[in-house]
Amino acid sequence: MLGMAGTLATITAAMAGASIFVAIWLVLAWLLCVILIAIAAHGRGRSPLWWLCLAILLTPLIAALMLLLFAERPDLRVRRDARQGRGGLRLCPSCSEVVRSEARRCRFCLADLTRRAEPLPALIPDDRVEPRLQ
Repeated sequence: MLGMAGTLATITAAMAGASIFVAIWLVLAWLLCVILIAIAAHGRGRSPLWWLCLAILLTPLIAALMLLLFAERPDLRVRRDARQGRGGLRLCPSCSEVVRSEARRCRFCLADLTRRAEPLPALIPDDRVEPRLQ
């Protein structure tokens, strides 16, 4: 009888160890899916942080289906690329619209893009600064 009880205890312990191993792998796979949802949201012009939280709260499957329902936002991706100077685009320093990097004049505000942007003048000239009361 002791031999059979020892065998059952060994089998039970092995099953408990295997179930913990499987549970860890399931949690890691779930976290990987959550991160992939955030990466996919970023690629579609959406906020990765919000979609990461949504995938954690709901499930990655429901978040992925919701992400597929929303339209892609290429305008935000183009603006982000222009801000970083990628894709042959840049932002106009005058009106902040996306123009080609080799353009000489902005097609929206007609600003000259060949000159360097001048710094804005100070709002209050230095000679008009009022003394502080102490």
